[in-house]
Amino acid sequence: MEFQFVARRPAGLERYVESVWFARGRIDYPDERIAPTGSTVAVVVLGDPIRETPADGAGEPLVTATGFLLGPHDRPVVNEPLGETHCVGIVTTPVGCESVFGVRPATIRGRVVELAAAWPAAVPLRSRLLAVASGRPGDVTVDDLLDRPGAHADDSTGHGDRSSEGVEATDHDGSRAGHGGNTAGRRDEPADVLVGTVSATLAAGMRPRDTERCERAVAALEADPARAIGALAADLGVSHGHLDREFTEVVGLGPRTLARILRLRVLLARLDVYAPVPWSALAAELGWFDQSHFIRDFKRHTGVTPSEYVAAQRGSFTPDQAAPGFVPRR
Repeated sequence: MEFQFVARRPAGLERYVESVWFARGRIDYPDERIAPTGSTVAVVVLGDPIRETPADGAGEPLVTATGFLLGPHDRPVVNEPLGETHCVGIVTTPVGCESVFGVRPATIRGRVVELAAAWPAAVPLRSRLLAVASGRPGDVTVDDLLDRPGAHADDSTGHGDRSSEGVEATDHDGSRAGHGGNTAGRRDEPADVLVGTVSATLAAGMRPRDTERCERAVAALEADPARAIGALAADLGVSHGHLDREFTEVVGLGPRTLARILRLRVLLARLDVYAPVPWSALAAELGWFDQSHFIRDFKRHTGVTPSEYVAAQRGSFTPDQAAPGFVPRR
């Protein structure tokens, strides 16, 4: 398959924005499960419509030609492009939803909603992105964007010989989500301009909320997803119940749920689906000591069993295409 994917983490927005990405291409299977990340995701559609169905295909589907907002979730979403994928996405950090979009994450937990209805700023942003994508005269260039706050990713070396650190880009047959050749040094890439346009818009519209305690809790769970929530609450100077309530309000998921998602993300990132997988040893290393518990958590996260996950990736991806959390369906 032919697929271009460019992703950046905009400098200055790291507390609230995990990445801004551009994707264009066609998958060669009908649809795919995508495992949860603990974040809220906005997608601005610039081409053919996309059908997005939460809760592993059991939730209310949304077909959109303009964009969608995917709330925090703990089960996979089914992604079905109805043609060529051509879109730009924004992935928040676990605490970033309200600061970036002005939406309380708990109100969209496990749901997919029209982006423009939830985040009105998406309407002028999409118009600008369509203009940039079409190359109409008067559109911005990368040079126009580089001086705007948040318009470049982790670039502390200046606007000249830009480092590729913090940038993932691919543009070759079969590329997926940051795997393959890096084209980050090409400042005139159309994808680069689109990502920069979104980053500049986010920087201008950011409304930071007080999320410091939850940020500390998320950092602790990222460092040790098996951490006891009661002990974490005590370290943060609040009761277990207080942390649960505050965390759920800010993140949209409870701390134990996010910890499970983070632990499974670590596991998936370590997998080489083209080599023998030492499931028992890997699960035990990450804190699963009961096989049935591990398989139950894995299936809730990906929608399939461990062996089905490996088979799905091997059946659709070459080794340089396989990306953690993607489960093609044929």
